[in-house]
Amino acid sequence: MNKLILLTGPSGSGLSSAKYVFEETGFYIVENPPKTVINDLLKSFEGLSDRIHNFCLIVNIAEARLCLDIIKKNKNFKCKTILLMANKQELLKRYALTRHAHTRSVMEKISLEEAIDLDIKDANELYPDVDATLDTSSLSVKLLRRFVEEFLSYGKSNRGMNVNFVSFGLKNGTPLGLDMVLDVRSIPNPYWVDELKELTGYDQKVIDYMNQFPQTKTLLNRITTFLSSQLSEVQAGGRATYNIGIACSGGQHRSTYVAKYLADYFADSYHTHAIHRDTANLNERD
Repeated sequence: MNKLILLTGPSGSGLSSAKYVFEETGFYIVENPPKTVINDLLKSFEGLSDRIHNFCLIVNIAEARLCLDIIKKNKNFKCKTILLMANKQELLKRYALTRHAHTRSVMEKISLEEAIDLDIKDANELYPDVDATLDTSSLSVKLLRRFVEEFLSYGKSNRGMNVNFVSFGLKNGTPLGLDMVLDVRSIPNPYWVDELKELTGYDQKVIDYMNQFPQTKTLLNRITTFLSSQLSEVQAGGRATYNIGIACSGGQHRSTYVAKYLADYFADSYHTHAIHRDTANLNERD
């Protein structure tokens, strides 16, 4: 059966970077088609199906819901939806750096901030109905492309779905697009130890400090036991990607350590990644 990927997200969330992965893996790509031509476009794809079997529609988040509803009615395509997201501050920063005009801002004659707010609102409303969500706020282009590549390769290897363990600090808000959040604040906080304060959960001194406490090992054992069952059930339900938030106070010590620990623990069964929203420099170390 023909494969159809619907790729969407707020403007500035990384759609252009993700698009290159589809180009390099042989997808036939159409960008920003108006919703009024979707049915005709699908018929044209069917006419190409003797030569091409993989198609990608990159659609404006404002029209993504209507496009998805139309596509779901067509039984000739196996459709999956990827939603890229980013927080408001990051989107504003990206627009400040590129100085591009936001399409919605121009067409609806509203400010950039208002346009971004509307994009995020539409993305949040679409979120429950997508197959994969990725918060790109702290990701390099290299990592974004790797995650998209692994989503597209799902089912082609012995390992299962993509599982992202996303560390973050609760003081900075909760990341977008999480399927679950685990709170690891019961682990004693290295932040209050002067020699550990500036380090991260990747530093051995911090790891040794946390592991001297019985509650650290108890919590890790409980989490791995629970996730061993939970992830198996989620994968059996057909999910290609699952995002698990790992929360502590600041997103520097405890959550980064636990996210990395869990990514390593489940690496033999799934495509795992530790993503660090609030300590983004660690993302390039894995």
